[in-house]
Amino acid sequence: MNPALRLAIRNVKVQRVCNKFVLVTYEEWQRNAVASTPPNNARIATVLFEKKKDKLDWLHIHETWMPGEIAAKGSYVVYVITDLW
Repeated sequence: MNPALRLAIRNVKVQRVCNKFVLVTYEEWQRNAVASTPPNNARIATVLFEKKKDKLDWLHIHETWMPGEIAAKGSYVVYVITDLW
């Protein structure tokens, strides 16, 4: 466990692909991550979810790292997603 780790999720974009699938793109900003090099980093993530009854199954993720100079300037505004449908 890393009590110094700080995560922020920003610029969330939810796109319904069809009734069964949802594509979500977001920025993930990390500070003091001990499992990443560099420990202060940022990435753009795209996730494909499949809707099954009352849950979403995580099918696939693709992450693209942002350049270090962009990650160094990142701010931390946290958004909470409560409803995708």
